Amino acid sequence: HLSALGGTEVVLTGLHFAATRAGVPQILFDGVPASAVQVIDDDTLLCLAPAGIPGARGALELVNQNGSASLSDAFRYRAWPTLASVSPAHGVESGGTRVTLNGSGFLDDAAGPNAITFDGVPATGLASVSDTSLTCLVPAGVPGLATVELANANGHVELANAFRYDPRIDVSGVSPATGSARGGLRVEIAGSAFAVGADVPQVFFGGAPASEVVRVSDTGRPPSRASWAAR
Repeated sequence: HLSALGGTEVVLTGLHFAATRAGVPQILFDGVPASAVQVIDDDTLLCLAPAGIPGARGALELVNQNGSASLSDAFRYRAWPTLASVSPAHGVESGGTRVTLNGSGFLDDAAGPNAITFDGVPATGLASVSDTSLTCLVPAGVPGLATVELANANGHVELANAFRYDPRIDVSGVSPATGSARGGLRVEIAGSAFAVGADVPQVFFGGAPASEVVRVSDTGRPPSRASWAAR
């Protein structure tokens, strides 16, 4: 099984590789020449396989001054990884959200270590759950959509706009700023990013939850406003 990226060291065994007038052999992987061919002895060769089509199988051919020999269905190029989804598909811009990547080629077929980036920034805390699932911690990023890339020994794959960085909610003022200790006063708060997520935000006064929270604006841009009654 060979990497479709090329460069896999391959050992060929047979006969008469170093026979009289054999010359320097040429090794072909489905017609594509190998590199760094070395004759170790009369029955052993080393070479580096060329790049190929992920998942393809092929024949190997050896040619020297004394003739040629071939071996059908001699090798298979390992398939590239795939990336289908990221769950959850959004998180805070400060990073730290643990997400699950779903796809294939994360573990099997000598995939080796995986590297995950979000808009080019490496994720941390990678854990391969299976060949089709792994988890990681999202790095910090800029609010908006990010491309997720996965790379391992068998190749790399990108999933555009796969994760959304949510802006941090910010509060800039409360009106009115005073009221009865009995609660029940309807107040209005101004700030930004109140539209993050589908749910209405929770509001707390000194740790006590407010009631009847209504989001007035869901633009997510200042001045975004929500209002609620404090009871």
